[in-house]
Amino acid sequence: TNAASWFLLLQQLTIIVIGLASFSNGQKIPFKVVLVGDSIAAGSGNRNEFGVADYVPPLGCNRSPSSWGYQYADSLRDEFEVTVVNRACTDAEIPSFAETPHQFRFYVYGDFSRIRCPLRDSFVGPTRTPEVFFEQISTLECGRFLELQIEGVDPTVDLVLATFGGNDAQFGESTGSCFLPLLQDASDCKESLEVAEQLIDNSTIADALRGMLRAARDKMTASGETVPYGKFVLVDYPYVPMDSDFELTNDEVTIQPALETRRIQLKAMALYQAVVDEINEETGIDFAYFFNKTKEVFEGHEVDPSIRRNPDGWMHEEEIPRVWDSFHPNRIGNANLAAALIEEGRFGAMGGAALRTITKTTTKQSAFDPVAWLGDAYAGVVGVPIQFTAEGSYDPLMVGIESYQWDVDGDERTFEYTTSEPTVSHVYTKPYNGFIYVKVSTSSGSSMARAFVSVESKR
Repeated sequence: TNAASWFLLLQQLTIIVIGLASFSNGQKIPFKVVLVGDSIAAGSGNRNEFGVADYVPPLGCNRSPSSWGYQYADSLRDEFEVTVVNRACTDAEIPSFAETPHQFRFYVYGDFSRIRCPLRDSFVGPTRTPEVFFEQISTLECGRFLELQIEGVDPTVDLVLATFGGNDAQFGESTGSCFLPLLQDASDCKESLEVAEQLIDNSTIADALRGMLRAARDKMTASGETVPYGKFVLVDYPYVPMDSDFELTNDEVTIQPALETRRIQLKAMALYQAVVDEINEETGIDFAYFFNKTKEVFEGHEVDPSIRRNPDGWMHEEEIPRVWDSFHPNRIGNANLAAALIEEGRFGAMGGAALRTITKTTTKQSAFDPVAWLGDAYAGVVGVPIQFTAEGSYDPLMVGIESYQWDVDGDERTFEYTTSEPTVSHVYTKPYNGFIYVKVSTSSGSSMARAFVSVESKR
């Protein structure tokens, strides 16, 4: 039994040493970004550099690999080894994240396939993807579904970017009846906006958001941890219409749909912030963020219902035949949303979530050596002092720790500071993503610990 225990310990130490070596030779820290949500997160409406809708499977999700989410992730590649996973899908509602698989609205591959479901593994066609599955709804109907988006989330994720809630508030119906010329109707517009506001006011959407964020938090928390290492960012929507007193009228109703839609969207914005604040207080850390600058970024570039076309628009207006792209950010809109997110930074995400299991490494040679401790991770910006603490270190002999030696650039060759106290402050002059080490020494021996540190450029 003792031999087996020592062998297991030796295996674990070997894995740790290999992990340390791999990031001391210039290899970049991994940074995993996951996109979840609806058509805005998927990239519906985006065009690549050739003006082509570059959507990738599964068919119907409208996922663009050059959308704002990918552009944001690309901005991190100079510092990190970035991986992007896109689980977002057009028409998705909040429950499709962790509760109810999203059912595709359209599934037309001939009457035979609609009557009898194809096998998931043998189905050949433009929708073939591991995420898609089929389920017999009735004798005459086969449903096509997307697995839960949360399946793309785990403790190795550093940052989740999401847009959710627009479909839950049925904004698709209101934008059609309020702003699409072929569908405009004052009565239908008024009714659909009243429904949207009711869903915001009666806590339906708030409850769904809470459930989604809690599910994400739990899925992103590693075994043995109490909080997640990664962050979850809810990205706000742009206003659909410009600030306009444009009117719709019929024999019964007169409504100003642009002003009413913007008012309701502002109410939703306040709801999102309140839910995020609540989840963070419940979690005990800033796990979730609400990026609330989208409306400001798009101001003046939204749909102009009074003239049908905004010459300076960053959103598709009435798109024929691609009606699903209407009211979605175009290529310029995607680029500007990405730029705003890039300017905001990393929302507290530091990268290296996949390395989480080795960030608590401590080297202790015997039972008489001190135990070094340096916490989990630190974050800061260039030019601003960061305080590191080894206050959790201790001496099992109770004699007392004599010195703390600090390697703040992670070169594992020199210690930049030696202190008698368990804290040190350091100012980085350039961005840094790597490890900091502390060596704790007593009269009987020494040990070392490390933690991950991420330093961003000044904004």
